[in-house]
Parts: sequence; C-alpha cells; structure tokens
Amino acid sequence: MTSDRFLIEIQKWDWNLHVGLSPPSTPVEQRFQGGLLYTRGLDIEGQVVAPKAHRAKSIRIWVSPLGPDIDFSPEGLQEVGRFYYEASRPEETGLEASLFLPQSALENVITCLGSIWRYVHIWTEGDDTAPASVTDFSFSREVPRNLAPTAF
Repeated sequence: MTSDRFLIEIQKWDWNLHVGLSPPSTPVEQRFQGGLLYTRGLDIEGQVVAPKAHRAKSIRIWVSPLGPDIDFSPEGLQEVGRFYYEASRPEETGLEASLFLPQSALENVITCLGSIWRYVHIWTEGDDTAPASVTDFSFSREVPRNLAPTAF
C-alpha cells in the first residue's frame, strides 16, 4: 500500500442541486420526505500540480455533504473520500475523486471557494490500480512554502 499527496489547482467549480423521484431501489431511510431523491454537492474541475507523475492531468472532484448520522468510528466509515486514477466515463480523461464534507460546513466552503481558495490538497492510501482511500483533504489560497510542488 502506498500513500500519495496530490496538489490540485482549482480551474472552476459549480454547486449542483438535483431533486427527483427516488427509484424503487433507493432505501427508504435515504429518501427525502418519503419519496424524493434530493442531492446537492460541489463539482470541482482542476489540474494536478503535484506529484510529478500526474502533473498537468485534469481532475474532477465531487464534494458531497454528509449528515451528522454518518459514523467515522473504528467500526464506521474509514475514509473521507475515494480517489480514482481513471475517469468513470469513456468520453472523459483524467483523474476523479469524491470527497465527503460535513453538511454543516457546506455554506462556508462555498463562500471560500468563491472568494479565496485556489487549491485542493488530497492525501490517499492505496495503489493506482484500484480506487484509493482519501485519508485527508484540505483547501487553501496558497501553497505553503514547505509544501511547494517541487518538494514532492
């Protein structure tokens, strides 16, 4: 198992909202008001700055808000996202990631994305033959000097 750190420059982003009828396969406890499929999230497009092996590749990142009922204890969810080394759709190229964000932080994240943040930092564990677990992620305005792209 290897660990990687990715530095991604944000190119553009959008806040998506989808409301529709839940398909029959959706568990009852995941239906909004008994029968709606209600999702919102951030869709970020960026370019990898580091590591060198992936520099200049495009990346698409979906940030999904999670409610307070998600369990991150040792028996619960053991990652804050997934990192994919290949795009999920054949017509797209590049990397993909999905990140989980506490629902209560969503408004602050949207405000900061629109005003100051320029980079996403993602730490992964796994290998590049399967989806890797995201162990940490953060956003920043600048790249800290001790984490300059040439350092990794």
